[in-house]
Amino acid sequence: MDYAINKLYIKKEKKTDKKQDKFQVITTQNTYLEENTEDQYQEGIYQIDLHQMPLVRAIEFVRTQINQLIEIKQKRKQSKIQLIIITGRGNHSVGQLPILKKMTVLKLLKTHNITHALDPQTKEGQIIVTIKADTYMI
Repeated sequence: MDYAINKLYIKKEKKTDKKQDKFQVITTQNTYLEENTEDQYQEGIYQIDLHQMPLVRAIEFVRTQINQLIEIKQKRKQSKIQLIIITGRGNHSVGQLPILKKMTVLKLLKTHNITHALDPQTKEGQIIVTIKADTYMI
């Protein structure tokens, strides 16, 4: 990560008050994956949150997490794993549209033929990714 992006990244981290602890865990550990409950863990459901992340960092984070889950799926010999990517609905974005982050994540998934869908329950604030046997590292 180059210096300018890292500097912007640190500034954003300092500005967050309520989310600082959660953001710090996500940003300082590339291996962070949140497993919500024991039931979801057993079913192979994981979640990451891209709120407060700069676009470049968010895309690299998604790529890293998908690759990590592919390895986990292979080790556990699970048929599939789901990753919920929280992008947000864009309430705090210009025009209240999450265009950059959501569209960039969607483009990454489409480019690599990774099965995904927008979650209608969250008014498209989440992307549900399914990592199956034919999913390759990106």
